[in-house]
Amino acid sequence: IGRRLQRRTSSTTLFLPCASEPVAETFTPVSAGAVSDLAEINPLMEGLDLLAVLDRPDVQIVDLRMDKDKLDIGFVPGAVHVPFSLWRGPKDDPGRPPTDAALSQILSDAGLRPDLPTVLLPAKDHVMHFARASYAYWLLKSAGFERLGILDGGSQRWANSGFETRTGPARARPAPVLVTLADTWRANALEVAAVASGQREGALIDARPEGIFRRQKAGVLVPSTLHGAQNMESIELHAATFGDEDPTLSVLSRLKEQRVDWENVPVINFCSDGTLGAVNWFYASEVVGIGNVKLFPESIRGWQGDGNPVTIGTLGERLAD
Repeated sequence: IGRRLQRRTSSTTLFLPCASEPVAETFTPVSAGAVSDLAEINPLMEGLDLLAVLDRPDVQIVDLRMDKDKLDIGFVPGAVHVPFSLWRGPKDDPGRPPTDAALSQILSDAGLRPDLPTVLLPAKDHVMHFARASYAYWLLKSAGFERLGILDGGSQRWANSGFETRTGPARARPAPVLVTLADTWRANALEVAAVASGQREGALIDARPEGIFRRQKAGVLVPSTLHGAQNMESIELHAATFGDEDPTLSVLSRLKEQRVDWENVPVINFCSDGTLGAVNWFYASEVVGIGNVKLFPESIRGWQGDGNPVTIGTLGERLAD
């Protein structure tokens, strides 16, 4: 997909062409006048970006806060509440995506349509909450949503910036929708095993902090990651998007530090449960626009739960600038 970058004071806007045909669904259409003019939605959004489209009836806003997150800071006007816990797998394999039927029911209950622009709201300004939004973004993109954005800093930064909030979420308007998850941006365990064993060309990127990638017990390194994986901390990558430098250039400089042929081989991102891996996928795929990037959502917990082995993480030399 062609992208054109426009420099802003603190963010990068990615302009996308018109979306392709939506997946099969049943809904009550928004009036033609409401969708004739495409709302400007980009993957990484600031408060002013969301404010500019807040009054549009065709823009779907999804608050991902869970019950344990603070809800007393208020809700973005028009946001429906779909807790992140609904998008997750079982406790022993939380990264496993919902089935097509389960995800279709979640979307139907919330009244979310794949053909309309959608903005996801993390709970607060923290990489772990951004990671949840990145996972939900990946999931919705795989389900056919083509115009997606994440509000950087989430509901917390929105409220702290003085933007309007409401005491409760908007009322969901349930409408039947049927989606099927594509595997375009998803790596399964067989693909991971093929890359790890050298039977298939590719790269494995562990998004967790180095202390987890190279876990120690009593001062001794213990197996903790996939064979042949490189470590690229999502926390560092997320932090690189702040400051005066163009976020895309910041991310590119981080990506070039890895010994990975990003454009020509599948690059599989993972972590413990799919969330931090989704951050690396988001920046490489959605901000920079690299097409070979995938997420292994089940990640280490799902991998080990299926009886697969892990190994000691090895820190390779980083490429020179």
